[in-house]
Amino acid sequence: MTITVVIDLIGSTIMFVAEHGVQGTQITSYWDAVYWTTSQLTTLSAPYANPLSTTGQITALALDLYAITVVSTLAGMFSAFFYQHEKERASG
Repeated sequence: MTITVVIDLIGSTIMFVAEHGVQGTQITSYWDAVYWTTSQLTTLSAPYANPLSTTGQITALALDLYAITVVSTLAGMFSAFFYQHEKERASG
């Protein structure tokens, strides 16, 4: 959990630095960057348009890959837990 918060803050900072001066971007303040990054990590989508800068786009891709990895790992852990629980219940 702590690493995700750190990644969120680092990603937010990178997004703000990369996007705040780009014409046409919707990420114009640090709060916008935090909101965009947190939304991206939790739902793989954000309320703002995709980043316009190359750095922002690479950061978005890295955040998406991290989020997918974490979600699929958690899903696998839950599946294994329930599978094992059901297997023990059926045999006992």
